[in-house]
Amino acid sequence: MTWLRRNFDTAFLIVQVVVDGVCILGAFMLAVWLVAPEPGVHGGTFSNLLADHRSLGIISLFMTLLCFWVFGLYQWQKSILNVEEYRSALKAVCLGFLLTAAYLFLFKNFGRTFDKFLPGMSDTPLARIAELLTVTASTVGKWHKGPFVATFVFAYLLVVVQRLVMFNLIGFLHGAGFGNSNVVVYGSGPMALRVEQKMRLFPFLGFHFVGFIEDDADLIGKQIRGHKVLGDCEALASVCEEYRVRRVIIAKPELDETTLVELCARLEGLGVEYMVVPRLYHFFSQRFVMESLDTIPLLHPVHKASRHHVRLFKRCFDLLVGSFFMICALPIFLLVSVLVKMGSTGPIFFTQTRVGEGGRTFSMLKFRTMHTDMCEDSATPQSSGDPRIIPVVGHFLRRTSLDELPQLANVIKGDMSLVGPRPEMPFIVETYTAMERMRLEFKPGLTGLWQVSEGRNAPIHENLDYDLYYIENQSLFLDLVILGLTVVAVPLRATH
Repeated sequence: MTWLRRNFDTAFLIVQVVVDGVCILGAFMLAVWLVAPEPGVHGGTFSNLLADHRSLGIISLFMTLLCFWVFGLYQWQKSILNVEEYRSALKAVCLGFLLTAAYLFLFKNFGRTFDKFLPGMSDTPLARIAELLTVTASTVGKWHKGPFVATFVFAYLLVVVQRLVMFNLIGFLHGAGFGNSNVVVYGSGPMALRVEQKMRLFPFLGFHFVGFIEDDADLIGKQIRGHKVLGDCEALASVCEEYRVRRVIIAKPELDETTLVELCARLEGLGVEYMVVPRLYHFFSQRFVMESLDTIPLLHPVHKASRHHVRLFKRCFDLLVGSFFMICALPIFLLVSVLVKMGSTGPIFFTQTRVGEGGRTFSMLKFRTMHTDMCEDSATPQSSGDPRIIPVVGHFLRRTSLDELPQLANVIKGDMSLVGPRPEMPFIVETYTAMERMRLEFKPGLTGLWQVSEGRNAPIHENLDYDLYYIENQSLFLDLVILGLTVVAVPLRATH
């Protein structure tokens, strides 16, 4: 057990490779079982079909795992919702498909090379391996395109589900104390508190937060958010030794360059890993490339192509999917309408002014969950005992998020999108900074990155990161991931 805790990353990586391999082989067997013709067509059984396609399974396994490694799927670089991992898996599976097809074309009858050109090696282990990977013309004659294509389709689906399970498993193990790295944060200001919050909200990162390092002598020994200020810069060596610190996160953007370089040099001398939160870190959420002016590094933004086609496609997607959901949800609309009328007097729907794309206001629809005389532009109820909420019905609608179902009408109308930044009320938007106003570049969404993340327990205007990430990485793939996670997250929240 001690070895596992100490070598958690290595052990989990080995398990991940094995599980990926099992998923790929499982996809191959599933493809042969579901897509290949009935066994009787070739006068054999399912095991005979597997034997006929054996080379396909082995080569697909090897090529896909190789592509997983090339696309960094074994480097544990996690994104907000593991979105980048799913995107990389899609690229890896597609490349694996192309490489497998190329191999089958280029190395057909490869095993005969030993018989024809290297007869002396025909009985060697190398020749037997080559024979195992050989695809003969007679074998290809028994193949069908269906299992070949389906293998990679099923592989991606199984890998995504498996990675989602492993993503949650590693979070559970880190929460149980396995594989965590002791971390201290240098600084105690707003940025340091943001870093501490992220480590608390996302345990799958494997960071065990120990405390703060701060040069302000008045703060040393005091508690900040329940964590102690352990010492100043001069005490780094003793703090790292006493608390077995493996990593220091420097979250003090106001440090001048000389002080920062000296601090990093000291940490390198101690053999402690360090990470630096850059000044104006939101600036780095945009896409930049590095150039240089002689010895001076320069960052400049990548010019984005016109988004008109993206907006058009997204609008068509919203209309089609939104209309489909609206039709399917009509029985729920009728049932909820009856329950709201039975629960209190007043209208069924509640309209509220929200700010949308370009700063334009619109009326957002919701099922009414509060008493009519208490529905105002005020703080959202957070407690189940809030007297503004209609008993039973209001709590149920909020817990299941069914109160937001009428927003499908806003989506069809064009005021909102299925996925996007969360719409805010005008009095909050009036306090927006220039950075926060970037949220208004896209249509607000019925759901979004923030709603399906662990940060949803804090107000959205305190979690700018999610909307900036979405704005800079917006794509159909990301929208589909968020919609899928919304379908999973809402029932889970309803049970709590």
